[in-house]
Amino acid sequence: MEKLKAKEHQTKEDALKMLKLSRPIEEWLADLNISDAQVDYFKGVLETNRDVRWTFAFVHAPPFYSPMTDKKDPGNFLKIEALLADRPFTIYSAHTHTYHYDQRNGRDYITTATSGAMNVVRPGAMDHVVWVTMTNQGPKIANLLMNGIMDKKGPPEDDDLEAIGLYRPKA
Repeated sequence: MEKLKAKEHQTKEDALKMLKLSRPIEEWLADLNISDAQVDYFKGVLETNRDVRWTFAFVHAPPFYSPMTDKKDPGNFLKIEALLADRPFTIYSAHTHTYHYDQRNGRDYITTATSGAMNVVRPGAMDHVVWVTMTNQGPKIANLLMNGIMDKKGPPEDDDLEAIGLYRPKA
């Protein structure tokens, strides 16, 4: 029983440490580097699948946006975009735990927030899943919040997320 109590205490301490580390989470984001080998692999996949209606690319960290800096397009991401240029596509990423929507060259670039992970109240922080419905005109994208629904652009930048109930940390 003592071991369980010690483990519970350790877990609470660890959670508090994580909260401190995540204020703001953007301060410890690393730069992304897409290797030449990854670009070659991506090119091969696109060549093998030329006749698709829509291409969805999923990457862990956003190669097109960092909430920490104005730096855009690190690594070889511009090469990836060039390979996609002649087809309709949407790119999804995560990593930041902060929702961000951008449109570049008429395409959607979406960085998802969390789906229930520990979070800190800040713009773009929300617990959600992304619902994608494919239509003849392309994807229809909606954010299903744990307590509501938002369109693909996510929360307005000037909203106080805690005040409108999108995220309520436990006291």
